[in-house]
Amino acid sequence: MKIREFEKYIKKMSLQIDDKSACREIKLEMNEHLMESYEELIAQGKSHDEAVKISIENIGEASNIGAALDKVHTPKLRLWQITAIVFIVILFIAIVFAYFYFTLASMQRGISAKGGF
Repeated sequence: MKIREFEKYIKKMSLQIDDKSACREIKLEMNEHLMESYEELIAQGKSHDEAVKISIENIGEASNIGAALDKVHTPKLRLWQITAIVFIVILFIAIVFAYFYFTLASMQRGISAKGGF
C-alpha cells in the first residue's frame, strides 16, 4: 500500500542525501519502517490519519533525519576533496620541476661563465 504522506516525507528526507546509490536503499528502508509503524498503530485501533501522523512524528523531522543519514552514508572523499588533492599534487610537481629547472640553468650559466661549453 502506498501512502502519499510517507512518499512526501521520504522525498523530503532523500533531498538531504548526496550519495544517490545509498539513497535508494535508505528510501526503501524508511518506507518499511513507516509502514511497520503504521500497521502497528492501525492494529491498536488508530485511524488512518492518526497512524500516518504518529508514524512520521516518531521518526522525526525529514530534513534532520536526511542530514543525519547523509553523514552516515557519505562517501569517504567528496569531489572538492579530490580536486584539492589533485591540485596539491600538481602544485608539488610544478615546484619540484621549477626547482630542478632553475638549478640546472644556474649551473649551466656558472659553467659557461668559467669558460666551459
